[in-house]
Amino acid sequence: MSSTHTFIPTGGWAGILSGTAVLVSSLTTVITSSIVRPEDPSEVAAFLTDVAASGYAFHLYGWSGLIGLVLAVPFTYALFLLVRGALNEAWLGAIFMVAGLIVLFPAYILAMLTTTRLSPLFDVSGESTAVSIYVVFESFAGVATLMFLLGSLLTFSIAPGLLSVAWLRTRTTPRWIGWLGVFAGVTGLAWAGMLLDDPELLPLIWAINAFANIIWIIAAGATMARLQVSREMGTA
Repeated sequence: MSSTHTFIPTGGWAGILSGTAVLVSSLTTVITSSIVRPEDPSEVAAFLTDVAASGYAFHLYGWSGLIGLVLAVPFTYALFLLVRGALNEAWLGAIFMVAGLIVLFPAYILAMLTTTRLSPLFDVSGESTAVSIYVVFESFAGVATLMFLLGSLLTFSIAPGLLSVAWLRTRTTPRWIGWLGVFAGVTGLAWAGMLLDDPELLPLIWAINAFANIIWIIAAGATMARLQVSREMGTA
């Protein structure tokens, strides 16, 4: 294999690890999503108490998510190399994926900061700063939500959809991985539902999309990781 193609298995392993990290991050939302976001300053104390009690979950959610995003970069490059025969879809998919990862990275950081760093502040200052803390929380949480929406649309919908169309067009096997990525792309359009007044109608679709993407990236990564061994043994 050329030096270019020898990177594909490396990117495949990065994809496996990325999907695993995102899986851990997704599973921790079972804990973090149960904590009710404050709707006014009077609820700040209860919210931060709950956050402090589940601080480990917020850190696990954030750091595993960030690790997954970083590892998705070499995976995306390797996948692009594999399916670049469908040049338009491969390029667009890779560009949208990297753009989404860039947007999601600060979104994860903001989410961690607005939850884990405000609690110590409140402990020191007390009820007198509840209003100020609430304003800060709402400002940063609002920005993080919008960034997470945009990043999720790019990374969990548009990018996997395009890269999977390239997978199918280049007749890369197994074919079901390509169709799974297309399915992830379609269900990922539900992230636009965060703009609705009542986004709680969509959690099931979001969960389906998240796990479709996790399976897709791990399966595609496993396929690419195996590519080098197969070719060296003359079985592919």
